[in-house]
Amino acid sequence: MSNKPYFKKMMKYFSLALLLVIAYACTHHSTAQTEMPATNLPKATDTVKAQVIAVADTTPLPPVAKAVQEFSIEYIMGKFDPAQHPDFVVVDKKYADREGYFLRKDTYESFAKMWEAAKADGISLTIVSATRNFERQRAIWEGKWTGPPPYRERLECR
Repeated sequence: MSNKPYFKKMMKYFSLALLLVIAYACTHHSTAQTEMPATNLPKATDTVKAQVIAVADTTPLPPVAKAVQEFSIEYIMGKFDPAQHPDFVVVDKKYADREGYFLRKDTYESFAKMWEAAKADGISLTIVSATRNFERQRAIWEGKWTGPPPYRERLECR
């Protein structure tokens, strides 16, 4: 006994059900994003609280190691100069593929420890990207529409 007629019948029902789901989704989409009043948008002076846990090694951290830091919307959006910001430092060339990278101080300290441990195990770590401010990220994004990404040239040289 062949299952072909049963299979064909089930495929018809499945196709019909799929079309109904698609039709429903197309006619009942959410407009919550467009209906959001402008008064609910965050302001540049608003702050966002985030829990930060400093991790320097694999030793479990006591509960008091948690700290709450406040970040402005400007900071979160990258609308600052990391070269002028007190929480950022320049990455030493020995850790990176080029000069001019910036990392948060705590991130840089942790990376340096990880880099030393990896080096001791015969593993080479290299930073190839770091903090990007809003303008740098915009330039990268807009560059994707006008030509090849900047990293392509570096990859083709190797």
